[in-house]
Amino acid sequence: MAYFCLIDLSSSNVPHMEFLEAESPTEAKFEARALSLLHQSAKTTSILNSEGEVTAVLPPPGKP
Repeated sequence: MAYFCLIDLSSSNVPHMEFLEAESPTEAKFEARALSLLHQSAKTTSILNSEGEVTAVLPPPGKP
């Protein structure tokens, strides 16, 4: 199943979208968290699967 993430940014009203190479929900979380660290203005990161279902919502970088 394919995964992608939407990173909500405080600097923009349009979320940043990234396709993930992950092959499982766990891999998708790790990859999305790493990508969110690249964006200083990241607020939250939503992970979706190829069917449009939200599989996780991660807190802002630096927060548990």
